[in-house]
Amino acid sequence: LFIAQIQDYLGLGTESRLNVPGVAKGNWRWRLLPGQAAPELAAEIRELTELYHRGEPKKRAVTKSDLMRVLKIMEKSGIRYWVEGGWGVDVLAGMQSRKHRDIDIDFDAAQTGKLLEILKRHGYKMETDQAPVRIELYSKALGYLDLHPFVLQDSGAAKQANPEGGWYELKADWFGSAVFEGKYVPCISAEGQKAFHSGYELREVDQQDIKIIEKLLL
Repeated sequence: LFIAQIQDYLGLGTESRLNVPGVAKGNWRWRLLPGQAAPELAAEIRELTELYHRGEPKKRAVTKSDLMRVLKIMEKSGIRYWVEGGWGVDVLAGMQSRKHRDIDIDFDAAQTGKLLEILKRHGYKMETDQAPVRIELYSKALGYLDLHPFVLQDSGAAKQANPEGGWYELKADWFGSAVFEGKYVPCISAEGQKAFHSGYELREVDQQDIKIIEKLLL
């Protein structure tokens, strides 16, 4: 348990203390006045609370139900998109294979502003802004959403910004769909997923995804 007095956040001196140990009278008279706790201070306290995990625990797993709700949002948006990452692999396989921290969505970079506004209306807030490479959002109801803006080309191919500069070139046949829970879901192909699972040290969950991808490529 941790308790911080509002006087400390406000930077007040000893004149604002609530009580003096050993003194029977004159205590508990200080009051917070209207306007003293500005919105900026409230935001700072909220940020510190979340940073040190003192507030409401964040949603650490995105369920299949969450995924279907996000897919519905994307469909209604009219923005071209594809599921990738762990959930993308499971969509290709037609079943959930493990727990997922987030949902990875590739989308038309030209629609970034529109998509962020739509997701904001559905309760998502910005967590990490690394545009144009990636944007991570969080919703109390739906969990983490990892967005990847793709520059779509007339040929069907696309480009993704490289965090070190330049672009990744993405093949047209990597963009497809698969049947999941009785509906067609736009997703990255097994070949594309294999390419996306390269160039970095694989975690245990990535290795699990690779095993599924390899079976799909047989």
